[in-house]
Amino acid sequence: MSTEFPNDFKETVRAQTDIVNLISEYVTLTPKRGGREYEGICPFHDDHKPSMNVSTERQTYKCWACQEGGDCFSFLMKIDSLEFVEALDKLADRANLERPKTMGRFSPEKKNQKASLIEVVRWAENEFHQFLMDSPQAEAARRYLYEDRGFTDETILQFRMGYHPGGWDWLIGRAQNKFSPKQLFEARLARQRNEGEGYYDDFRQRVMFPIRNDKGDPVAFGGRILPGLANEGQPKYLNSADSEIFSKSELLYGFHVAKEAIRKSEVAVVVEGYTDAITLHQYGICNVVGTLGVALTEPHVKLLRRFARKKMVLVYDGDDAGRNATERSISQFLSHDVDLRILILPEGQDPAEYIEENGPESLQNLLDNAPEALEYKYQICRERNSDTLHGREKSLDEMLDLIRLSSNIKGTLKEDLILNRLSQRLSVNESVLRQKLVEKRQELGHQRIQQQRRNAARQNQIHSAHSETSVPAEVKSTLVQKMWTENELVSNPECELLQCILEEPETTFWVSQQISPEVLENQDLASLLQLCFDLYEQDQLPTVNRLMATVEDTPSKNFIGLIDELSRKLDISSRIRESSIEIEGETVSRFLHQAVRLIKRRLQERDALSEIKKQMVSLTAETSVGSTLDVTAIELLQKAANFHRQRATDNT
Repeated sequence: MSTEFPNDFKETVRAQTDIVNLISEYVTLTPKRGGREYEGICPFHDDHKPSMNVSTERQTYKCWACQEGGDCFSFLMKIDSLEFVEALDKLADRANLERPKTMGRFSPEKKNQKASLIEVVRWAENEFHQFLMDSPQAEAARRYLYEDRGFTDETILQFRMGYHPGGWDWLIGRAQNKFSPKQLFEARLARQRNEGEGYYDDFRQRVMFPIRNDKGDPVAFGGRILPGLANEGQPKYLNSADSEIFSKSELLYGFHVAKEAIRKSEVAVVVEGYTDAITLHQYGICNVVGTLGVALTEPHVKLLRRFARKKMVLVYDGDDAGRNATERSISQFLSHDVDLRILILPEGQDPAEYIEENGPESLQNLLDNAPEALEYKYQICRERNSDTLHGREKSLDEMLDLIRLSSNIKGTLKEDLILNRLSQRLSVNESVLRQKLVEKRQELGHQRIQQQRRNAARQNQIHSAHSETSVPAEVKSTLVQKMWTENELVSNPECELLQCILEEPETTFWVSQQISPEVLENQDLASLLQLCFDLYEQDQLPTVNRLMATVEDTPSKNFIGLIDELSRKLDISSRIRESSIEIEGETVSRFLHQAVRLIKRRLQERDALSEIKKQMVSLTAETSVGSTLDVTAIELLQKAANFHRQRATDNT
């Protein structure tokens, strides 16, 4: 595992490296499956037909002939014979990223610090909620929530809304003998004074909306100042600053309560904030999440894609700010295999206003019939630029810029369809559009080269400072012990268990309550399962990308890539979605439950067989040479044969 660099830096390098573009610098790749995958001649063996697959969705590669596979790091390490640190440096330079200072491995102290911060936020959530519900000083806040927003008691309780009254040290005072002001500061509940020492409360006279991570733990807050006070120089909405446990560019408000509805409907609705999300939930539209003061980001899209298999609908306010936010978000989706729809509500209304005036059925009808993102973008361009020759040329430039910035669709069927549609809508020959797109991409490439040259001196200086640094031998760790093939893993319930986790990482906690890595027969799968548990305990979902970023050695990356490729080849995601089962209040896919059940049964059979062998050894020791087997021995042999026969049946 990595020890020198924090995982977030390695993941940043991975996110900034498009594996298709990287591998295309060494071999020619051809798109297939609508551009979701590419194939090419494998450079790692004497390949005469394309046997290497490259996935744009997973950002991984796999050769089914020589079994080489992994991510951008393992590809560069293999093809250029580099150590992991050298590959990381090279890809960081390629992405114009500055390498951070050397850091040690994730320590128990850091893990405990995160748990402590969550405990501080959970305590504050309870303080805010109880004050809102019980204190006479919170009357104005209750009036705002009940009368102005129309929230019910059930909704306020479900989302654990609260209130922070006026006063610079109200929360600090209530935390005495529990948490220090410094702890409140680290949890982003207090701020440091500009002059002198000391802290003061961050949220004052604000209705508080707890923000939760994927597990449902409170990690931050959004605060809405009471009506009338925003004119006193205070922002209307205020979100917690990023911290060790919170990143607004990765979390979506309400995801923990919307996740199941998104999974069932396979549609995600994204609104612009927490009050809109809460209102739609109260009216029964529950597949809704909200952004947190930022445009939709790459991590947001990747998170939603795991659940919203059909489409995603952006519902931003109809004002100028909402329209601008919507346009900024389109490019994030165009690079992915996502059916993105855009819904701009009439008369500048926000979703809460619309649903209160027109009802949930009317809003749901608009959601169901929302136009495609590209059609929305095209119409916006036409409105903005008029229908003159000059205006149409500007619209064309804007549309081509959007395509140019979406590098993953280059050379794909999606790009062909977009250009064909543009050609028809603008009455411009398609070949002309393609030529202009090539020119724009070349221009973008020149700009990147110039930027690289401007940063070369600084990057070389950083590289030189670390060029002699390598990961010490004692801290290197290999996850797997052998090279595995596809046939060795197919229909293996232990492999299927890992595939379920990689397809739906949020199931990791349930699996950890059912299975211990020590009970797996395949030691390499056991090591990978333990790594998934470790990441989850560090508040990180064990996605394929995160696992790839965590391990550094090529065999480990090959192993993860093989499991991931096999999962897609067998369409494990569809098998997971086929049906579910209710177990002790938890909804679990039948496919995952079956894998766990088989592993548990094999463990029981293994223990029973071990006991049979012990009894046979004991009987053999007691039986004289030449004696015939007694009835007990025969029964034991029959039991052993039945166990082996059952195991063979399970494997077919």
